[in-house]
Amino acid sequence: MNAKERLFQMLAHKEVDRLPVIPYIGNWSAKLAGCPLGEYHTDGKKMAAAQIRAYEMHGLDALIPQSDNYYIAQALGVEVEIQADATPVVKKVPLATLQDVGKIKVPNPYTDGRMPVYLEAIQILNDKLGKEVIIRTPGTGAFTLAGHMMGIDNFIMQIATAEVEEDEDAQKRIFALIELCTQSLLAFVRAALDCGATIVQSGDSLSSINMLSPAIYRKYAFPSQAKFFSEMKELQAKKTFATLLHVCGKNDLVARDMMSTGCDCIEVDHACDLKYYKEISRETNTCMIGNLNPAGKLLLGTPEEVYAESMNVLHTAGEDNFFILGSGCELAVATPLENVKAMKRAVEDFAKR
Repeated sequence: MNAKERLFQMLAHKEVDRLPVIPYIGNWSAKLAGCPLGEYHTDGKKMAAAQIRAYEMHGLDALIPQSDNYYIAQALGVEVEIQADATPVVKKVPLATLQDVGKIKVPNPYTDGRMPVYLEAIQILNDKLGKEVIIRTPGTGAFTLAGHMMGIDNFIMQIATAEVEEDEDAQKRIFALIELCTQSLLAFVRAALDCGATIVQSGDSLSSINMLSPAIYRKYAFPSQAKFFSEMKELQAKKTFATLLHVCGKNDLVARDMMSTGCDCIEVDHACDLKYYKEISRETNTCMIGNLNPAGKLLLGTPEEVYAESMNVLHTAGEDNFFILGSGCELAVATPLENVKAMKRAVEDFAKR
C-alpha cells in the first residue's frame, strides 16, 4: 500500500497496513537536502529537488513543499526581505488603516507574489512522485493573511477597538479584509490542486486562542475557515484530495468549533489535550494529525525517546486506526534525521499490535 492509498483508505475508515506519518517537514527537508532556504523558497525547481532528495533519506508518507507565510501576502502588497539562508522577513505592509481595504484585489496565483514558485514545485513533485506519495501543500489562512496585510499587532488592535467602540463600519471593513484574504487563499489552493496537491490546508495560527478570546475567534476567524472548507467540499465532488486545518497553540476551548469547520483533518499542537480532542474527533469524523512537540524530544531527544513519545501518542489517539502521526507544528531545521525516522518505526510497530 503506498502513501496516497494509505491516506484515503484511512480517511474512508477502511483497513490500512499502518497509520500515515506526516510530520511538518517543509524547511527541515530543505536543510536535510543541503539547499539554502533563500534558494528553496524562491526557486520552484530547487524546492522540488530538495523535497525529493529529503524523501529519499527519510521515506515518510508526504512531500511538503512549504517554507514561509508570505508567498500569498507578497501578491497582496506585503514587502519582504529575502535572506540567504533563512525565511523572509516583512519590511512593509500595504494597509496602515482599514480605509484602503477596497483598493486591493485578489491576486493571480500563477503570476503574483511567490505563489508561482510553490505551484511549480507542486507540479514537479506531482509529475515525479504524485501517484504514490502525498503532496501536502501550504495555504495561509484568511485570518492570518489579514494580519500580514496590516501587521499583526495593528490588525488585532483594529479588531479590539472595533469591538470596544461597537464600530460597525470598522467591523464591516475587517470582515471585508478577511473575505479578500479568503478568496486569495481559495485561488491559491485551487491552483495547487490543479498542479497535483493531495492535502491542502488553511494554516491559520493567528486565530489561535493563545492570541484571541473564544468569542473573537468565533466571530472573526471561524466563518472564514468554515467558508474555505465548504468551498473545498464542493471541489471534492470532482477531485480526490484531503483538507487540513492547522492552528498552533492550546485551542481546547474552541476545539469543537475548529473541528466543525468541515476540515477532513486537524493538526493538533503538543500543548492540547489529545484525549479531549480525540473524543470530539470521533463525533465530528475529523482525523487528527499530531502531536509530538517539535521543540521537545524531536529536536533535543534521542531516537529511542522519540519512539517512546510516538507510541504514547499512538496509544492515546490511534487505536481506532483513524489518526496521522505528526508534529504539532513545523520541525526545527536542526532536528536529527534519526529522530524523524523513529516516528515511522513507531507507526510500523504500532500496526503489529
